[in-house]
Amino acid sequence: MRNIAVFCNDPVLIGDAEKLAANLSLPLLKTIPLFKNFSYLLKVQADGLGLWDNTERPSKAIYIDFVSEEFIYRINHGGGKNQAVARAVGIKSNFKPYVLDTTAGLGRDGFVLAALGCKVVMIERNKIIHALLQDGLKRAAQYEKYNDILSRIKLIFSDSKLYLQHLLNQDGLHRDWPDVIYIDPMFPDRNKSAKVKKSMATMHEIVGIDENVSEILALALKIAKKRVVIKRLRLDKNMDADNQIIGKTNRFDVYFPIAL
Repeated sequence: MRNIAVFCNDPVLIGDAEKLAANLSLPLLKTIPLFKNFSYLLKVQADGLGLWDNTERPSKAIYIDFVSEEFIYRINHGGGKNQAVARAVGIKSNFKPYVLDTTAGLGRDGFVLAALGCKVVMIERNKIIHALLQDGLKRAAQYEKYNDILSRIKLIFSDSKLYLQHLLNQDGLHRDWPDVIYIDPMFPDRNKSAKVKKSMATMHEIVGIDENVSEILALALKIAKKRVVIKRLRLDKNMDADNQIIGKTNRFDVYFPIAL
């Protein structure tokens, strides 16, 4: 990952920026001239925490905004329990599974599942993305109408493989084992769309590629009570899933646990 710094020039927010920089072990910048020394800037601003690619001009920040008009539209008009991700995890009118999202990323699928009634534990291994998620959830909590959704979401900073190994080793009674384990890996970018390449390039460089998907899947199949779901591009190679839910651009490969 290229060099990154926290930036804040707002006296009201400088204390928050100092805490964030200390937690992330990143340098804190308070003046604009130092920008050129860093490829990415994690900006602490009144409208939220944003990640900026300092090598792009103009640069558009990555924000995690669960209260944007676009995201609210997806929640209200995205198809409810009939949309692909909901069908993949097995949501029914009388069944809202407990979902362990092992690759939270920008949190969109996890938040949608929580909005549909699922308890969702989000795991994120990258400290920068985890900080953005924390900020997005914190800003959503300012709106009372999201209290019910947020009550079903728990965010954890951890490596998913280690988290799953911990569940497997310490919980012999299976009390904390999820109904569904959801995996949305960061694969090498194969989409040639300029829009996608620009928006995803930063995520690929900051997060890196998930190279242990097969290990995560093997662990997940020993833990999930109902199913394991891997999100892939629609035209990706078939990986011998037990079932598939096909969306417009993505595909959800569904695997059933080794022992039901």
